[in-house]
Amino acid sequence: LKDTHRMESDAMEDLMKMTGLRRVKQTAVELFKQGLVLARMDAKTRKLNAPSLSYVFFGNPGTGKTSVARLFAKILFDSGLRQKNNFIETSGQDLKEAGVDEFKKKANAAMDACLFMDE
Repeated sequence: LKDTHRMESDAMEDLMKMTGLRRVKQTAVELFKQGLVLARMDAKTRKLNAPSLSYVFFGNPGTGKTSVARLFAKILFDSGLRQKNNFIETSGQDLKEAGVDEFKKKANAAMDACLFMDE
C-alpha cells in the first residue's frame, strides 16, 4: 500500500510486524484498500457503500487484544474509514456501574471513532 498508493500508516507497519494474526492483518489490508476506494467516491455513493466496522477480538488474557484493537483503530483512521482518531476504552462493568448517561457520553465521544469494550 505504501508503494502502490503512497498511503502510509505506522499502525499498519506495527501490525504487520506482529507475530501471527493472519486474519486480522488480511482484514486490515482489505479495509485500508476499501478506504482508498471510498475516498474516490462522492459523499452519497460513499454513504451507500460504507462497510460495517464492528469487530470482536477474542483470546486469552494477556495475548495483546487491546494492543491490536488500538492499532486497528488507528488503521481505520489512517485509511479514512474513520474521521476521528479517538479510541474510547471502557468495560462492560464500568458501563454498568456508571449507568446509561455515562454510556451515552462514551458512545457520543466514539462517533466516527472507535469504542473499545474490554472484557
